[in-house]
Amino acid sequence: MPPRTPYAHDTLSLAVQAVLSEEHTVPSAASAYDIPQRTLRKHVSKAKSGVNINDVTMGPSPLLPRMFEDDLATWVLVMARDGHPVGCREIKQKATQMLQRVHGIQHLPSLSTGWYSRFLGRHPDLKILKAQVLTKSRNS
Repeated sequence: MPPRTPYAHDTLSLAVQAVLSEEHTVPSAASAYDIPQRTLRKHVSKAKSGVNINDVTMGPSPLLPRMFEDDLATWVLVMARDGHPVGCREIKQKATQMLQRVHGIQHLPSLSTGWYSRFLGRHPDLKILKAQVLTKSRNS
């Protein structure tokens, strides 16, 4: 198998736009932007059919739809801002409640810590912070 050619997604987008606007053909754009022809052809055909290739990810889709995951992340941030930080257990419980509402199933198995770590990876604005001890003067 040949080695993978490194290229930036911005460069790929520029090459696709150049082919779509007929400034370049696929072979000339591939050589000009240093992108494999096969990759460029795939992205051009997806762009012509109206599919946004940047939104597609590999692997199975998450259990919760993106909109509900964003709502869950917002809930976590609001709770922390109001002085009620939530931990892994509370986040998994809230997500399970949301899953029950979304899928209409009452008895779902609880979500794993693997789901929790992937959830944190999909939402980089959420961070795990350790509690800090306050001095008496700061606590009063």
